[in-house]
Amino acid sequence: MKILFTIIRIYLIFVSLIGLLFGQVFYGKHITPVIIACFCGILAGVYSGEKYKNDKRTRKLLKIICLGGLMGVFLDANGYYSNNVSGNEYAWELIVPFCTGLIIILYKQFSLSDQIIE
Repeated sequence: MKILFTIIRIYLIFVSLIGLLFGQVFYGKHITPVIIACFCGILAGVYSGEKYKNDKRTRKLLKIICLGGLMGVFLDANGYYSNNVSGNEYAWELIVPFCTGLIIILYKQFSLSDQIIE
């Protein structure tokens, strides 16, 4: 399970930096929900490590970060499909695993909050 969780963390950081942030710089656009999702993905990947597992404040912050990242993706997809865009060229092949990783981290934080960690 630790290996899977490490892969999820690496994927979140990689997609945030390469897929989301670099795409903003490359196309010269500034889309606020994408920037929010990008930084939330980076923070979720960093703060979900073993180093911060026993810190209650970090777990609460991580719940907010994951929800913020999911909200950023939702707002970006809503803005993308609200405009008259021909075709379906939204990057779902990157975004679905990104959201799945955020949801897994969020689920782990809620399941850890029920346990007493010594």
